[in-house]
Amino acid sequence: MIVEFSITNFRSIKERQTFSLVAETTKSKRESNTFEVDLQAGSSLRLLRSAVMYGGNASGKSNFIRAFAQLQALIVTSGYAAIGQPIMFYSPFLFDVATREAPTSFECTFIFDDQVKYDYSVSFDRQQIQQEELNCYPKQIKKNLFKRIVEPGQEFDSVRFNKDIVKEVDTALSTQMKIFKNQAVLARFGREIPHAQLTPLFSYFANWRIWEANNSEDIRLLTGNIINDVIPRKDSSFFLKLQRLIQAADTKVGGLVLKETQEPFPSVPSRRSVIAATSRLFGVHTVFNQQVEESSHELPFAEESAGTKVLFALGALILDAIENGGTVLFDNSLHPRISRFLVRIFNNQEFNPKNAQIVFTSHEANLMDKDIFRSDQIWFAEKDEKGATEIYSAQDFDGVREDISFEKWYLSGKFGAIPQTSEIAYIFSDVEETTRPS
Repeated sequence: MIVEFSITNFRSIKERQTFSLVAETTKSKRESNTFEVDLQAGSSLRLLRSAVMYGGNASGKSNFIRAFAQLQALIVTSGYAAIGQPIMFYSPFLFDVATREAPTSFECTFIFDDQVKYDYSVSFDRQQIQQEELNCYPKQIKKNLFKRIVEPGQEFDSVRFNKDIVKEVDTALSTQMKIFKNQAVLARFGREIPHAQLTPLFSYFANWRIWEANNSEDIRLLTGNIINDVIPRKDSSFFLKLQRLIQAADTKVGGLVLKETQEPFPSVPSRRSVIAATSRLFGVHTVFNQQVEESSHELPFAEESAGTKVLFALGALILDAIENGGTVLFDNSLHPRISRFLVRIFNNQEFNPKNAQIVFTSHEANLMDKDIFRSDQIWFAEKDEKGATEIYSAQDFDGVREDISFEKWYLSGKFGAIPQTSEIAYIFSDVEETTRPS
């Protein structure tokens, strides 16, 4: 469960910006949008089940989602990095001399299965990780699990473990360890060193469900992964729920059919092509004769509309999160009615008993409905005059009550974060006529 996430010097985000899923104390009637987490030592924390971020084009909304993805990728993939290899996830704010080569920083506060709060932070530039540590709060007292010790002039950094917190399990893990300068510490515990405490924390970040809905290649790869990996690992009820979600969204797809097929893998030099059983997905559509239903047709899913493909891929992520708990983060390109439908799933305690969370971006102001969101669930991204993104919530404004029309406030400019278009005349006036090249 995500509590807070902070970003510094990443793409359009220059100064430290903090996003929070902590539920504020309000008079909102939408308490079902929140859930209580019982922590150790008898304390508790109330968190939000969902949040949405608004802003104009190029306001930094996508960079906000991408920051989660880059932190996840750093943790999951940096274990493969060779010594001296640049850190590909480094992408600083370029429009200020002071930040062009300064470290990017990510900080995440989260709650894991043991009902303990954790803080993970990492800072890095193009060549190396400059700072990394993991803290936890058993019984609400801060304890450091590990801290990276940067070794100037050396090929490796050191990692110091708290021997009272990090126990040795099936490994010769000592109180110190060496690590390449371009590798995250947690990456080692997902690739090389199985550890009862640290490997599950690696898996926590690896299991974030993040994607950009407008990336057609991501949709294709994710769809293939769902068909050939996710669905086979689930029982039949998962596929049935996914079909019903597609149907409930009024896509005109009457059902889904999975069929095994024999397809050759690409040839490998000096080896024969390998034939392997894979699955193909079809959408079932009704065939009419005049106004009468006559039969059905199975359309290859690759030929379905882009919206149906997005809904299938996103729907599978959502159902998996609802089933197992976890977080879904994405750029939204869905119809607002479908977005509203998905948010209601997460905000419903009966259907979301494991308190999965959903965070997404949107342009659709009519989603800003007090019957769906509380004020602390509505966030905004806006660039200042120097091109740097700031993020803030509706809760930050004086005079915001839970019974106001969030949509009217937003469209009237009271929240900011709306597109600022120049006058049309500016585009066409005082433009010198140019000669076409011959």
